[in-house]
Amino acid sequence: YWEYVRRLASENGVDPNDSEAVRKFDRKRPKKMSNDDWQNPHDPEAKIGPTKAGAIDMFSEPEHTVDLDSGAILLAEVRLGHEADQKGLALHVLLAQVNINQAQERPSDSLTIQSATADKGYFAVAEMRQLQQEGIRTVISDPVPNRNFAKLAPPEAKAHLLDAGGARRTTLRGLANLNKRLKVSAAIYNLSQLMRKIWAVGTPKQWAAGAKPLGWIFLHLFAVHWSGFRKSILRWSGSGECSGAQS
Repeated sequence: YWEYVRRLASENGVDPNDSEAVRKFDRKRPKKMSNDDWQNPHDPEAKIGPTKAGAIDMFSEPEHTVDLDSGAILLAEVRLGHEADQKGLALHVLLAQVNINQAQERPSDSLTIQSATADKGYFAVAEMRQLQQEGIRTVISDPVPNRNFAKLAPPEAKAHLLDAGGARRTTLRGLANLNKRLKVSAAIYNLSQLMRKIWAVGTPKQWAAGAKPLGWIFLHLFAVHWSGFRKSILRWSGSGECSGAQS
Protein backbone atom coordinates (compact mmCIF):
# COMPACT_ATOMS: atom_id res chain seq x y z
CA TYR A 1 0.00 0.00 0.00
CA TRP A 2 2.74 2.45 0.90
CA GLU A 3 4.53 1.78 -2.36
CA TYR A 4 1.32 2.85 -4.08
CA VAL A 5 1.10 5.99 -1.89
CA ARG A 6 4.74 6.89 -2.56
CA ARG A 7 4.11 6.60 -6.28
CA LEU A 8 1.11 8.93 -5.99
CA ALA A 9 3.16 11.34 -3.86
CA SER A 10 5.94 11.40 -6.44
CA GLU A 11 3.43 12.14 -9.19
CA ASN A 12 2.13 15.09 -7.13
CA GLY A 13 5.56 16.62 -6.45
CA VAL A 14 6.15 15.13 -2.99
CA ASP A 15 9.48 13.55 -2.16
CA PRO A 16 8.74 9.79 -1.94
CA ASN A 17 11.75 9.27 0.35
CA ASP A 18 10.37 11.66 2.99
CA SER A 19 8.20 9.38 5.11
CA GLU A 20 6.58 12.22 7.06
CA ALA A 21 5.70 14.09 3.86
CA VAL A 22 4.29 10.94 2.30
CA ARG A 23 2.10 10.25 5.34
CA LYS A 24 0.89 13.84 5.36
CA PHE A 25 0.06 13.54 1.68
CA ASP A 26 -1.82 10.29 2.35
CA ARG A 27 -3.90 11.90 5.12
CA LYS A 28 -4.99 14.81 2.93
CA ARG A 29 -5.54 13.08 -0.40
CA PRO A 30 -9.03 11.84 -1.40
CA LYS A 31 -9.32 8.21 -0.34
CA LYS A 32 -10.51 6.83 -3.63
CA MET A 33 -8.86 3.88 -5.29
CA SER A 34 -9.74 1.70 -8.28
CA ASN A 35 -8.54 -1.64 -9.56
CA ASP A 36 -6.85 0.18 -12.45
CA ASP A 37 -4.71 2.25 -10.04
CA TRP A 38 -3.51 -0.44 -7.65
CA GLN A 39 -3.12 -4.20 -7.50
CA ASN A 40 -2.50 -6.36 -4.47
CA PRO A 41 1.03 -7.74 -4.96
CA HIS A 42 0.24 -10.81 -2.84
CA ASP A 43 -3.10 -11.64 -4.52
CA PRO A 44 -3.58 -9.93 -7.89
CA GLU A 45 -7.02 -11.53 -8.30
CA ALA A 46 -8.41 -9.78 -5.21
CA LYS A 47 -10.39 -6.73 -6.33
CA ILE A 48 -11.65 -3.55 -4.70
CA GLY A 49 -15.42 -3.31 -4.50
CA PRO A 50 -18.41 -2.58 -2.26
CA THR A 51 -19.32 -5.19 0.33
CA LYS A 52 -22.87 -6.16 1.30
CA ALA A 53 -22.55 -3.84 4.33
CA GLY A 54 -21.79 -0.89 2.04
CA ALA A 55 -18.09 -0.58 2.89
CA ILE A 56 -15.31 -0.60 0.30
CA ASP A 57 -12.88 -3.46 0.73
CA MET A 58 -10.64 -5.85 -1.18
CA PHE A 59 -12.38 -9.19 -1.43
CA SER A 60 -13.70 -11.99 -3.62
CA GLU A 61 -17.40 -12.74 -4.03
CA PRO A 62 -18.81 -16.24 -3.34
CA GLU A 63 -21.88 -17.20 -5.38
CA HIS A 64 -24.24 -20.12 -4.72
CA THR A 65 -27.03 -21.67 -6.77
CA VAL A 66 -29.35 -23.52 -4.38
CA ASP A 67 -32.32 -25.85 -4.82
CA LEU A 68 -35.07 -24.18 -2.80
CA ASP A 69 -36.95 -27.47 -2.28
CA SER A 70 -34.13 -29.55 -0.78
CA GLY A 71 -31.67 -26.80 0.24
CA ALA A 72 -28.85 -28.54 -1.65
CA ILE A 73 -26.15 -26.36 -3.22
CA LEU A 74 -26.12 -27.03 -6.95
CA LEU A 75 -23.25 -24.73 -7.89
CA ALA A 76 -20.66 -22.86 -5.80
CA GLU A 77 -18.18 -20.44 -7.28
CA VAL A 78 -15.92 -17.60 -6.13
CA ARG A 79 -15.95 -14.58 -8.44
CA LEU A 80 -13.99 -11.34 -8.61
CA GLY A 81 -15.19 -8.90 -5.98
CA HIS A 82 -15.75 -5.95 -8.32
CA GLU A 83 -18.04 -7.83 -10.71
CA ALA A 84 -21.75 -7.03 -10.73
CA ASP A 85 -24.02 -9.59 -9.06
CA GLN A 86 -26.12 -10.13 -12.17
CA LYS A 87 -23.12 -10.89 -14.39
CA GLY A 88 -23.28 -14.49 -15.58
CA LEU A 89 -26.61 -15.21 -13.84
CA ALA A 90 -27.96 -17.26 -16.74
CA LEU A 91 -24.70 -19.20 -17.05
CA HIS A 92 -24.71 -20.10 -13.35
CA VAL A 93 -28.28 -21.39 -13.49
CA LEU A 94 -27.62 -23.42 -16.64
CA LEU A 95 -24.45 -24.92 -15.13
CA ALA A 96 -26.45 -25.88 -12.05
CA GLN A 97 -28.94 -27.60 -14.36
CA VAL A 98 -26.08 -29.53 -15.98
CA ASN A 99 -24.97 -30.70 -12.50
CA ILE A 100 -28.51 -31.91 -11.75
CA ASN A 101 -28.72 -33.80 -15.03
CA GLN A 102 -25.34 -35.45 -14.42
CA ALA A 103 -26.42 -36.57 -10.94
CA GLN A 104 -29.69 -37.97 -12.33
CA GLU A 105 -27.98 -39.48 -15.42
CA ARG A 106 -30.02 -37.40 -17.82
CA PRO A 107 -28.92 -35.64 -21.03
CA SER A 108 -27.08 -32.44 -20.16
CA ASP A 109 -29.57 -30.28 -22.08
CA SER A 110 -32.65 -31.63 -20.30
CA LEU A 111 -34.94 -28.98 -18.79
CA THR A 112 -34.68 -29.80 -15.08
CA ILE A 113 -34.96 -26.35 -13.48
CA GLN A 114 -38.48 -24.97 -13.80
CA SER A 115 -37.92 -21.51 -12.28
CA ALA A 116 -35.02 -19.37 -11.06
CA THR A 117 -35.31 -17.03 -8.07
CA ALA A 118 -32.95 -14.29 -6.90
CA ASP A 119 -33.09 -10.96 -5.07
CA LYS A 120 -33.34 -7.63 -6.83
CA GLY A 121 -29.56 -7.24 -7.07
CA TYR A 122 -29.57 -9.92 -9.77
CA PHE A 123 -32.21 -8.26 -11.94
CA ALA A 124 -30.88 -8.00 -15.52
CA VAL A 125 -33.14 -8.09 -18.55
CA ALA A 126 -30.57 -9.75 -20.82
CA GLU A 127 -29.82 -12.52 -18.31
CA MET A 128 -33.50 -13.14 -17.60
CA ARG A 129 -34.30 -13.23 -21.32
CA GLN A 130 -31.65 -15.90 -21.85
CA LEU A 131 -33.13 -18.07 -19.11
CA GLN A 132 -36.65 -17.63 -20.45
CA GLN A 133 -35.48 -18.65 -23.91
CA GLU A 134 -34.27 -21.90 -22.32
CA GLY A 135 -37.75 -22.46 -20.89
CA ILE A 136 -36.85 -21.44 -17.31
CA ARG A 137 -39.28 -19.11 -15.54
CA THR A 138 -37.60 -16.20 -13.73
CA VAL A 139 -38.86 -14.84 -10.40
CA ILE A 140 -36.57 -11.87 -9.68
CA SER A 141 -37.86 -8.67 -8.14
CA ASP A 142 -37.46 -5.41 -10.04
CA PRO A 143 -35.05 -2.91 -8.39
CA VAL A 144 -37.20 0.02 -9.54
CA PRO A 145 -39.44 0.84 -6.51
CA ASN A 146 -42.69 1.47 -8.38
CA ARG A 147 -42.31 -1.82 -10.28
CA ASN A 148 -41.10 -3.92 -7.36
CA PHE A 149 -43.93 -6.36 -6.73
CA ALA A 150 -42.08 -8.88 -4.59
CA LYS A 151 -38.98 -9.07 -2.46
CA LEU A 152 -37.68 -12.60 -2.14
CA ALA A 153 -35.47 -13.72 0.72
CA PRO A 154 -32.14 -15.35 -0.24
CA PRO A 155 -31.69 -19.07 0.53
CA GLU A 156 -30.39 -20.01 3.96
CA ALA A 157 -27.65 -22.25 2.57
CA LYS A 158 -25.37 -19.29 1.93
CA ALA A 159 -25.72 -18.03 5.50
CA HIS A 160 -25.04 -21.50 6.93
CA LEU A 161 -22.02 -21.97 4.70
CA LEU A 162 -20.41 -18.55 5.10
CA ASP A 163 -21.43 -17.44 8.60
CA ALA A 164 -22.07 -20.59 10.63
CA GLY A 165 -19.58 -22.61 8.58
CA GLY A 166 -16.81 -20.02 8.85
CA ALA A 167 -16.20 -19.81 5.09
CA ARG A 168 -16.67 -16.05 4.81
CA ARG A 169 -13.05 -15.27 5.75
CA THR A 170 -10.02 -17.18 4.55
CA THR A 171 -6.25 -16.81 4.35
CA LEU A 172 -6.00 -18.43 0.93
CA ARG A 173 -4.88 -16.52 -2.15
CA GLY A 174 -6.06 -16.81 -5.73
CA LEU A 175 -9.44 -17.72 -7.19
CA ALA A 176 -8.36 -21.31 -7.85
CA ASN A 177 -7.64 -21.99 -4.15
CA LEU A 178 -10.72 -20.05 -3.02
CA ASN A 179 -12.92 -22.07 -5.38
CA LYS A 180 -11.47 -25.34 -4.09
CA ARG A 181 -12.25 -24.40 -0.50
CA LEU A 182 -15.76 -23.18 -1.31
CA LYS A 183 -16.61 -26.30 -3.30
CA VAL A 184 -15.38 -28.56 -0.49
CA SER A 185 -17.44 -26.57 2.02
CA ALA A 186 -20.50 -26.82 -0.26
CA ALA A 187 -20.00 -30.59 -0.59
CA ILE A 188 -19.81 -30.96 3.20
CA TYR A 189 -22.98 -28.87 3.55
CA ASN A 190 -24.79 -31.08 1.02
CA LEU A 191 -23.60 -34.16 2.91
CA SER A 192 -25.05 -32.73 6.13
CA GLN A 193 -28.38 -32.17 4.37
CA LEU A 194 -28.36 -35.78 3.18
CA MET A 195 -27.54 -37.04 6.69
CA ARG A 196 -30.35 -34.94 8.12
CA LYS A 197 -32.75 -36.39 5.54
CA ILE A 198 -31.79 -40.01 6.25
CA TRP A 199 -30.93 -40.04 9.96
CA ALA A 200 -32.51 -36.74 11.14
CA VAL A 201 -29.07 -35.44 12.15
CA GLY A 202 -26.83 -33.16 10.10
CA THR A 203 -23.41 -33.63 11.68
CA PRO A 204 -21.53 -36.40 13.54
CA LYS A 205 -21.64 -34.23 16.67
CA GLN A 206 -25.42 -34.10 16.49
CA TRP A 207 -25.52 -37.87 16.07
CA ALA A 208 -23.24 -38.32 19.07
CA ALA A 209 -25.34 -35.91 21.14
CA GLY A 210 -28.49 -37.82 20.23
CA ALA A 211 -26.90 -41.22 20.87
CA LYS A 212 -25.52 -40.25 24.28
CA PRO A 213 -28.86 -40.52 26.18
CA LEU A 214 -29.56 -43.81 24.40
CA GLY A 215 -26.16 -45.08 25.49
CA TRP A 216 -26.90 -44.21 29.11
CA ILE A 217 -30.20 -46.10 28.90
CA PHE A 218 -28.51 -49.22 27.53
CA LEU A 219 -25.79 -48.95 30.17
CA HIS A 220 -28.38 -48.69 32.95
CA LEU A 221 -30.32 -51.67 31.63
CA PHE A 222 -27.09 -53.67 31.37
CA ALA A 223 -26.18 -52.75 34.95
CA VAL A 224 -29.61 -53.81 36.25
CA HIS A 225 -29.60 -57.11 34.36
CA TRP A 226 -25.99 -57.78 35.28
CA SER A 227 -26.83 -57.27 38.94
CA GLY A 228 -29.70 -59.76 38.72
CA PHE A 229 -27.57 -62.22 36.75
CA ARG A 230 -24.77 -61.96 39.34
CA LYS A 231 -27.20 -62.66 42.19
CA SER A 232 -28.52 -65.70 40.37
CA ILE A 233 -24.99 -67.02 39.90
CA LEU A 234 -24.22 -66.52 43.59
CA ARG A 235 -27.42 -68.33 44.65
CA TRP A 236 -26.71 -71.19 42.26
CA SER A 237 -23.13 -71.55 43.46
CA GLY A 238 -24.27 -71.40 47.11
CA SER A 239 -26.91 -74.11 46.63
CA GLY A 240 -24.37 -76.33 44.91
CA GLU A 241 -22.01 -76.13 47.85
CA CYS A 242 -24.81 -76.98 50.30
CA SER A 243 -25.94 -80.03 48.32
CA GLY A 244 -22.36 -81.21 48.08
CA ALA A 245 -21.95 -80.99 51.84
CA GLN A 246 -25.15 -82.96 52.49
CA SER A 247 -23.99 -85.79 50.26
